[in-house]
Amino acid sequence: MASVSEKLEERIRENFVLASSEEYAVLRFDELEVGDKYIALPTPGDNSGNGGFRTSYFIFVKTNPVEFKNSTKNALRLDDGVSSYSPSSMPVIKLKD
Repeated sequence: MASVSEKLEERIRENFVLASSEEYAVLRFDELEVGDKYIALPTPGDNSGNGGFRTSYFIFVKTNPVEFKNSTKNALRLDDGVSSYSPSSMPVIKLKD
């Protein structure tokens, strides 16, 4: 017999599959304003560094692009101040201040 948790997970999967394309409209990194806080849109995965819904996600803030050692940095990870790059098409969730 399926547990309550397993039933919930199955319902969530069904809702994702049955959703219309309008319900899949996502916010992309390039739509954020400089200074906006965000996380990467969670995706199914192994919950061990490769996506997943049972893992924690870093909070970033979008910054003005800066060239650094032949790469562009356009985000700052808030917990440790590490600069990083987020692709313009990356799906994100904007966070409130």
